[in-house]
Amino acid sequence: MVTASRELERIERPLGEALEETDEDSAKYHIREAAQRVEIFRYHVEEGTATVEE
Repeated sequence: MVTASRELERIERPLGEALEETDEDSAKYHIREAAQRVEIFRYHVEEGTATVEE
């Protein structure tokens, strides 16, 4: 099981790094990394293995 909040942090981190980059290729790398994390998050949600902390 994974927690939704932790997975969202893993998506947010590379997006923040992409915004701070001045090099376009580096920014694209971070965006691709975030997109991969989104796919992993979606998988866990669809499989029911993501939990929500209260």
